[in-house]
Amino acid sequence: MFTKAFLMCEVIIVSIFFTTVFLVREVQIVEMTKEAFDNFVYHGIYRDDGFMVLRGTRTEREMSDWLEDFQGKINEMTESTCLQFTAEVWGIEKDPEVNNDKLEVVNEKVFPYLDMEMRWNEKEELRFQVHMKPNQKLKYLNSDSTHTQATFKAIPNGVLGRLNKLTSRTKELENVPIDKIYPHHAKALQIAGIAPKTFPTFRELDELSNKLTPEEKVLKKREKEKKRKRDTFFCVGVSTCSLRTRNHPPFHVIIKKLRDNYNLKWLRVQMSYHRFSNLGQALPVNSPRTSDRKTTPT
Repeated sequence: MFTKAFLMCEVIIVSIFFTTVFLVREVQIVEMTKEAFDNFVYHGIYRDDGFMVLRGTRTEREMSDWLEDFQGKINEMTESTCLQFTAEVWGIEKDPEVNNDKLEVVNEKVFPYLDMEMRWNEKEELRFQVHMKPNQKLKYLNSDSTHTQATFKAIPNGVLGRLNKLTSRTKELENVPIDKIYPHHAKALQIAGIAPKTFPTFRELDELSNKLTPEEKVLKKREKEKKRKRDTFFCVGVSTCSLRTRNHPPFHVIIKKLRDNYNLKWLRVQMSYHRFSNLGQALPVNSPRTSDRKTTPT
């Protein structure tokens, strides 16, 4: 996030995308082409999406030339054309004479980047809020599913915390409940049956997040790990060599059926792909209890 607001007419925002995904390689390439971003106030990358802020005004021709020059450097470094870049630019005028299918000029009131979008307020200050795609439907884990209470508690906490972090703070919004600002998210939580009784304000969320000291957070983490050690886990496997079990349905299917038939919400089924040793493998071969034991046919 920016530490200060930028005035509307002085900033161009660019979102650049890697159309071929080689994440480690891309980060190395961006590091090796730092001089291409010297004129940018800010530039960064998250996975395969880059984000840049350019102070001043530019034409579409200038931005197109910059992208082509950057692409040329990448092609020279990689000795190929396998890594291609496209870009979206917000804050410039469309030039009908420029024909670059890798560059798109965005003239909308908001500019999305990942799950965040930017806009200019009435004071021409850059502000942030949560982005939703057209026709996007929000769905969260339903409260009647077989998950722990910790899961149902973590989902609304995570959703509300994300909305809080991605929204620019103003005095007008400090004391407004989040469900009034983001009604779609609130309704999705309510439909899932995991919404809080009353939605907090941004101020209340800040107070809640700052309530625990670093020492208290460490203690809370230790208590969580201690509680997990007291949980009981059953590992059930099926042998494909057994004539009695190899034609049976998988155990997790049987357990889920029993859970659903008897409403055992506390019973959680997880798949484990570990290989567990059998009793013969667990006992050492040279153990006197096994090597000296004589077996008689029955």
